[in-house]
Amino acid sequence: MNWAWMLTRIAVGAACSLTATGMFLAGTSSAQVRTAPVAPAEADLPDFDFSDCPALPEGFGELGSICYNQVVAGGRIEIGRLSHEITDPIRFTYAEVFNLQTGEWRLLAGPLHTKKVALPSEAIGLPPGRTVFATPEYAGGFTINYPNMTIGLKIRLSGAGLGGSCVIGSDEDPIPLSMTTGTTNPPPPNTPITGVPFTQAGTDGKVNIMSATHVDNAFPAPVAQGCEQFGENIDHLVNSTAGLPSPPGTNTVILDHYIALLAYRNLP
Repeated sequence: MNWAWMLTRIAVGAACSLTATGMFLAGTSSAQVRTAPVAPAEADLPDFDFSDCPALPEGFGELGSICYNQVVAGGRIEIGRLSHEITDPIRFTYAEVFNLQTGEWRLLAGPLHTKKVALPSEAIGLPPGRTVFATPEYAGGFTINYPNMTIGLKIRLSGAGLGGSCVIGSDEDPIPLSMTTGTTNPPPPNTPITGVPFTQAGTDGKVNIMSATHVDNAFPAPVAQGCEQFGENIDHLVNSTAGLPSPPGTNTVILDHYIALLAYRNLP
């Protein structure tokens, strides 16, 4: 097996993501967003952590299997009337694993780690002076088709007496991101935006590091459900204030991210 060829194939064909997904929210969204990020110096690279690499399924071995640790370091999310500039890193681990006997490749999604993002309570229709927290969660649908990727997200809203069941989207009806490093083709009022292709960002021993910007401004955003105040359902209030559901062409995601690749046989 040509290991160098395999590593190149995976590095180019599978380096992408969110995912999942890197998140969010607070304030009023702007209609159009364009991006022209500049690749930072190698000294600015984030730390990477491979402790969450998925366990290899039965029949899949270390040979040919690669773990990816993705760090979203910047960008912007706009969903309905909610908007957030990404400043705290969002981390997502996944793997492409190989079965030497059958020749099967399989993509495995690992955990998504991000800090809760604070937004003012009035952003979802509640009285001012309180804080609501938005936390992105993986909702399935993670695929890679170079240079594109798809991932489903849901956003859990908590604090201000909301409880823990107030969620924008769900596993059955997620926020469906279909992101590219190329140019989007959204319906109006959004106009096309362009990402940044993968480039080599650095190395750290046996770890290969790449950078890219993925974009999508053609996706819809579903409603929030399960929101309560004092035992009463307030879904309508949250959705009407936050502008949900939000149709295709009115939402935007821009993710500036790094991705570190490490062979399973070299994992600590």
